[in-house]
Amino acid sequence: MTFPGLFVILETQNGWNLIIMQNESLISIIAPVVESVDNMNLKKVLKDSLTKSKKSLTNIDNCFHRLSSGPWDVETMRKFFHVWKLTHLKMLPIYGLSCRILKMATDSPNGSRNDYFMAATKNAETSYQDLNIDGHEIDGDMKTHSDLYNDLANEICDGDSWQLKQYSTKPALAFSKWIYGNMVYQDVEIGLFTNLFSEIFNHGEYTIALHSFRTFLQEQKGYDKQKSDQLALYIKCHVTSGVEVDHFHCVASSLVHIENAKKSKMDYSKAEDIFCNYLNKIGAVLDPLFR
Repeated sequence: MTFPGLFVILETQNGWNLIIMQNESLISIIAPVVESVDNMNLKKVLKDSLTKSKKSLTNIDNCFHRLSSGPWDVETMRKFFHVWKLTHLKMLPIYGLSCRILKMATDSPNGSRNDYFMAATKNAETSYQDLNIDGHEIDGDMKTHSDLYNDLANEICDGDSWQLKQYSTKPALAFSKWIYGNMVYQDVEIGLFTNLFSEIFNHGEYTIALHSFRTFLQEQKGYDKQKSDQLALYIKCHVTSGVEVDHFHCVASSLVHIENAKKSKMDYSKAEDIFCNYLNKIGAVLDPLFR
């Protein structure tokens, strides 16, 4: 695969050889995490999905590159922040999925109950940081990730009017509804595949977004480095210490516990469709925003 001006990926019998040509890209950040996956079925569908979705990956990369090139008027930024939030902060469907697995545990024989409980625990762990359940103080206050997002958006958008429904788009609403449906109404394995891919995608997206936002805040908005870092804390806290990678491995562990409980393997053919859909839907959300 070749992505013009960004990187080249050579697929060989020994895996992917990645050559960075210029700027970091989503796939250049995600690929090493894929290579760390022990489950060969999962690794294959992740690679195949990324290969098949190169156009969407490029569209997402380009959205954040265009963001940093501003300046953008306040109406454009209001739409961006409204739409971007619809693609993140998915704690409710994660909670719903964890509750579904807990119900499976209580309804199951003792022999499989512990694995279901552990599957629910590992899935729920992906929201610990979002909720700030460890109680980290930020500027003397306890803030969730939603609070940090609002602080950034309110500053850039001159208040909180960006939250009005008039700034929504059909692709963003459709994506949010799809995520909720997958985790709460579809088979549990579909919910877990969806959450799993969201975590590895978030790792790449937030890494790209952090660089773009730092550039935007300093060069386009005129904030000094200290103020820019403070505003971008919502993004930075997802990048530091491999948080999203840890979350990805949490969901991978949840999948193993479900397989142990059911004494059968997941249908990984379903995973590829979900992963490709995820990227295509996100690409459709972000691509039009900075045109």
